[in-house]
Formats: sequence, C-alpha cells, structure tokens
Amino acid sequence: MSVPKDLQEMTACLGGLDQHLTYLKLSFIAENYAALAKQAAHKASSHVDYLATLVEGEANLRQDRVTKYKSPLKRG
Repeated sequence: MSVPKDLQEMTACLGGLDQHLTYLKLSFIAENYAALAKQAAHKASSHVDYLATLVEGEANLRQDRVTKYKSPLKRG
C-alpha cells in the first residue's frame, strides 16, 4: 500500500521543521507544536493566536531556565 503524495510532502515538511527547530534550539515549540495545533483547530483559533501560544511557551521556558540558573544555591 503506497502513502498518498500529500502525506509524503507533509511528512517531509514536518521533518524539516523539526530539524530547524532543533537547530534554533526552540525546544518548547518542537515538543508542543503538534498538540497545540490540534488544540487550536478544535478551538478554531487564528494562526496568530496559535503562533503566539507557541512563542509565549518558548519565552516562558527560557525565563524559567534563567531564573533557575541565577537563583542562589541553597547550602545546608
């Protein structure tokens, strides 16, 4: 059974997307874009709202990392 051409193209596109997200170190987006896309489709969210959710998540993750690394170590 052969895979439809549209599915092959989409799979190739997503593979490229994953590679770019890894290269750009956009880990939140890489891990969440598919699930958030389904959620956005279910809610009929706009493309801009979907993108804003991804970027906000990435920004929050980075802020959390900065806070974690800048917090003083507890000594006991």
